[in-house]
Amino acid sequence: MAVALTVWATPAAAQPEHVSIARDSVTMRAGPGTQHAAQWTLSKGYPLRVTGRAGQWIRVRDFENDTGWVYRPLTGSERHHIVKASVANLRSGPGTHHRLVAKLARGEVVRTVTTQRQWVQVSTEAGVLGWVARSLVWGW
Repeated sequence: MAVALTVWATPAAAQPEHVSIARDSVTMRAGPGTQHAAQWTLSKGYPLRVTGRAGQWIRVRDFENDTGWVYRPLTGSERHHIVKASVANLRSGPGTHHRLVAKLARGEVVRTVTTQRQWVQVSTEAGVLGWVARSLVWGW
């Protein structure tokens, strides 16, 4: 007796969808619409993971696992990371042996330039370019 086996690709294998805030500030809401309560305001570049959709609204999760809804047209696809450690060293190259160029504070949003194994090259709001350990930041 022959048995057929079908293999399906699972969504878990796919990269999670991310967005970043594209305006100076955007309100995260408790539900998909302006009639829902405002939870907090997110600043430009703030990275979010998309977890659901309702029309033009997307349900999102941040680096602290807080969830809410934002209006999709106010987000973009420019890659950003946010510092999740209390302090993160920004270095001149991808490794702890490289010179320290700055310190990043928890909650600081940085633009992602490129990634390399366990390191992320980022640019700060002040334009400082450097590398930070991937374990100290969250985003894509």
